[in-house]
Amino acid sequence: MVKALIFDDRECVIDVKDYVQDAEDFAERLLAKPDYYNYMVNCRKAKPDKLKKDNRDSKLTEFAVDSFLVKNFNFPDLASNPDLKIYEKNKKSWDADLVYPETKWTDLSDAATLNVAVKSCSTYTVKNYGESYTFNIGTSNNPNTIDVALSGTGKGGLDDLFCSGADEDVVSFVIYDDKAMTCEIRGFVNWSQMKYDGAKAFGHPKLERLKGIKAVVYKDYLKGLK
Repeated sequence: MVKALIFDDRECVIDVKDYVQDAEDFAERLLAKPDYYNYMVNCRKAKPDKLKKDNRDSKLTEFAVDSFLVKNFNFPDLASNPDLKIYEKNKKSWDADLVYPETKWTDLSDAATLNVAVKSCSTYTVKNYGESYTFNIGTSNNPNTIDVALSGTGKGGLDDLFCSGADEDVVSFVIYDDKAMTCEIRGFVNWSQMKYDGAKAFGHPKLERLKGIKAVVYKDYLKGLK
């Protein structure tokens, strides 16, 4: 049995305007954190305004997925979802974006506590590169390399899912529209299903400079799980 729940285009659209203030506050507090700013801006040369927007938008997609699960699948409405805390350096081990203790989603997972990772892409990405969701595979010592052809180059990091994700974790896929301030929930896939599918699930990025750094889940893979 394929462990996935995939929706048709525009079937599940969530308005996130009510969550903008909380998401912006989180992004501002994160950017104000000295070690984070130094690493991202001074070392990696990220532009502060873009970094703040990316963090805000990412948090909005987490709000959208949580709202969807609470309203449509009777998940508990927890203040901890999504996590808005700013942690000290090296104080936070890997946690899923959304954590639901003592919550089972038997169609997708047998775990007693459900962990949900949120992957998103923007409408800009959809328009220019097609619907696609990126996973970091940059490190060259990845013990869970999904396919030899996608092994990392040593540049960039390794997605937390490959390091600490459990087989029964669930990955959600979301398209974010920053003009309409809406999120389209595209579906949910069990992590073990994605690992089992390997190179069928993860493809190369279209941008040459990202090959060996990113692996990409494309729309065709999600459609194939319906």
